Amino acid sequence: MGIDIQNLISPVQDALAPIGGTLSDAWQAVIGDRVTAWRLKNAAKLQLKINEELRKLNLKLNSNKIPERYAFSWFEEATKQDEPEIQELFARLLARAANDDEDALDRRHINMLSQFTPFDAKIFLALFGPLITLQRRARGLVPSAMHWGKGFVVHRLEGEFGNKAGMALEHLENIGVLKTEYKIKADGMSALMRIMGNERSPSSLDFDRAVKIENEIYVTGIGFSLYQAIKPNDAEYD
Repeated sequence: MGIDIQNLISPVQDALAPIGGTLSDAWQAVIGDRVTAWRLKNAAKLQLKINEELRKLNLKLNSNKIPERYAFSWFEEATKQDEPEIQELFARLLARAANDDEDALDRRHINMLSQFTPFDAKIFLALFGPLITLQRRARGLVPSAMHWGKGFVVHRLEGEFGNKAGMALEHLENIGVLKTEYKIKADGMSALMRIMGNERSPSSLDFDRAVKIENEIYVTGIGFSLYQAIKPNDAEYD
């Protein structure tokens, strides 16, 4: 059974209505009707994508699992999306939320997903999917311990997707799905202690030679949860 957006989110239908007296008649005629029509068109496309996601996942509708606050937030943001790649992710999020998926029901993901561009989404899935699967198999790490050298990540992504991959990675850090940490290598710390123990005053060159700082990029807890909520249907479930 498919999800009927109109019935599922009936309390927020007025969100698509014109603002009313706060806009002049001229402004409403030029912009208001166009915006309403645009969002209705997006809602229709979302309807089809939600039903398709349910079919792929072999799931049934359980709209009682979706709190009204979540439904309002989802509807408000999802109907602003007109790019098929982002609409698909919003549809996947709601389809899983309607079937009691704990990650998908986290309404913080709605706002995070609304900040994605299609290219951000491509980089996000390309980074999280293969690298997380590889690292968890190899080391059995929990999400908060997953990390890679930032230079390696940037090099890998730019090699596959081009120079703009670095910008997408930066944006993913800004919205909180990734974070960068800096640390001094262990051998660098030992060398630094030896320098400090010398009788002569250490020079800046001594420090540059001894201290090696590594940039490592980590998966945040909210980032891993978002990946679980919107990852492709054929991806591994951990």
